[in-house]
Amino acid sequence: MAQALLRRARAEALRRGVLGGSRAWLVIGGLAWVVSALRWALRHQEEVIFVETLEPGEQLLITTRRPEGRRRHRSR
Repeated sequence: MAQALLRRARAEALRRGVLGGSRAWLVIGGLAWVVSALRWALRHQEEVIFVETLEPGEQLLITTRRPEGRRRHRSR
């Protein structure tokens, strides 16, 4: 939820502050970008969740899934 609020604040700051000339929205946008950058910099690092030794002839299949709630990007 906080991430959605930051995304909205950045979008409004671009529209109202940069394009609309509102100094207050420029400040809000700057703060939103700083908070977003701090959240990115302080995020948890990846952790090892599985360790296995493979014998000759064995295989390991690794797949990924998209987190639920994220929109798919259209390919052009």
